[in-house]
Amino acid sequence: MFYLRSNFITFYRFATQPKIAFISQEQFLGEIGYILHQVEQSFNKLKEYENRIHIKSDTLSLCVAVKDLGEYNFTTNVKERRLYLQTPFNLFQYYYDEQTQQWRNVKDQHNMIENLTRDTGKYLKGYLEF
Repeated sequence: MFYLRSNFITFYRFATQPKIAFISQEQFLGEIGYILHQVEQSFNKLKEYENRIHIKSDTLSLCVAVKDLGEYNFTTNVKERRLYLQTPFNLFQYYYDEQTQQWRNVKDQHNMIENLTRDTGKYLKGYLEF
């Protein structure tokens, strides 16, 4: 949503975004390791029912390839303390919220686990368990 006033465009959505806290690098690396491990384990459980899944993992990244669908790529930016999720359909940017202890979308504050579970549930046999 935007408003046009005196030849200036003000983007309303940017004005309403909450301030994102910047956590320490040590905490970020710990949280990244934990969430990537959780996601990998969830997809491994789903592999019992879905034979199209292939997983490749690294210290700071995870790639889940789903045959005939595409890849779910989790990559990190340590400097900016961000987790990027590229799905076959979109690209999302998440930050770790210390208060809720959840990974939140930078734009709309939605929970990454909930979004990922909903998104994969549409195309795979079963749901991710966390």
